[in-house]
Amino acid sequence: MIEVYDVVYSVSIDGAPYRRVCGVLDDVWKVFYVKPENGTLLENVPFDHAYRFVSTLPISGVHATRTWIRNRPQINIMYAGAFQDIAITKCKTFSLRVDYKLRNVTMKWLLDNLSVEDATPYIIQHGLQSYL
Repeated sequence: MIEVYDVVYSVSIDGAPYRRVCGVLDDVWKVFYVKPENGTLLENVPFDHAYRFVSTLPISGVHATRTWIRNRPQINIMYAGAFQDIAITKCKTFSLRVDYKLRNVTMKWLLDNLSVEDATPYIIQHGLQSYL
């Protein structure tokens, strides 16, 4: 069954408790045909491994960059509710977790955000055939 889920990322640095990260818009959602599993993308990995992973995968609120003067690798993290991002140039362990939360959507949201190929099965599966 097709469903729309909010995607929520959390980061733990050096064994600290997980904290939610968010991007500028913080409206990350995905359409799934099978219920996704919450899970850990990275668990207690060294900084170099985390930097390579983050630089290849777009994650809202976590970005791989380099320092201006010495051109060293760094990971910028924007925590939820923070006014500016935090730059990390080294850490012992880095963990990244993803959680999927089912999103309740309106008909207007469906028509504004989904393609016809995704919206039509969603409407049919949820018993809204009178709208088609």
